[in-house]
Amino acid sequence: MRIETSSNGTGAFGARVRGISQESLTDESVRQFLRNLLAENGLIVLEGLEPSHRLQIAVAEVFGSVKDYPIDQQARIGTEAVPGVGEMVSAPENCTVVEVAGKSLAGWMPWHFDQCYNVAPNTARVLRCGRTVAAGGMTGFLDGVELYQKLDPAIRSQIETCSVTYAHDLALENLRFGVPTGFRIVRQRQAAAPAASGADLQTATHPAVRTTATGRKVLLVSPWMATGIGDRADESGDILLEAVVQQILTLSPALAYFHSWRLSDMVIWDNLRTLHCSSGIDPALTRIMYRTTIKAAEVDSP
Repeated sequence: MRIETSSNGTGAFGARVRGISQESLTDESVRQFLRNLLAENGLIVLEGLEPSHRLQIAVAEVFGSVKDYPIDQQARIGTEAVPGVGEMVSAPENCTVVEVAGKSLAGWMPWHFDQCYNVAPNTARVLRCGRTVAAGGMTGFLDGVELYQKLDPAIRSQIETCSVTYAHDLALENLRFGVPTGFRIVRQRQAAAPAASGADLQTATHPAVRTTATGRKVLLVSPWMATGIGDRADESGDILLEAVVQQILTLSPALAYFHSWRLSDMVIWDNLRTLHCSSGIDPALTRIMYRTTIKAAEVDSP
């Protein structure tokens, strides 16, 4: 077995790895190598893998305990459900369609980190594509370490000690910060059950800036699902948060890595360091993604 490592290219954070297999993951030195690589880079692109649910779980278990998904979200191998792999399908018959920059898109998602509305968000995630599309459908990633370093110093000094409150509100029409010009909902996905609203929404508050185990500062602000600055639920807090989000959007073209999917790829990212988004697809197309979530550590300091 030979493991090859390379960068994601000039100016792009993260690392690329080839040569990983189910067998190689039984070697503790390989497992530690991957853990160290994620800690250093925040993002790993695994290439040339067997497109397998079992291998996806094996990769995820290198980094921690795997979350089980509700039965209606689980991927399947024949008739057998795979609890550790969640299936996400964007299909013409049932998808939310939005308009961004004059273009209709399905599966579009703004920048965010996963489970921002949880007191303890998940630590990492593994993503794989089960059905690709001819154009679009890219997943974008932004390194919070770079965002912190590149943030306007005047804005950084204001947000440095602030916390941001998030609500479990996935409805894109309720996006408050960083709303694209001319953004509108073209069609809503038919929900299986009514969503919670108002006081029923799950909420959590997290520091806007956190420090990694290696001592690096990270800007971790999710535009999606943010409701405001934790202790400044007023116009001044909203103005500051919008300024931070606009900085993220301004910096993203130069700093973001956008992954164009192949069936033999898996991507792992540090959820407490990295923002991600989806560029969306033509609403007439079908795209399938498989996600595996690494649970929050029992003790995870901000």
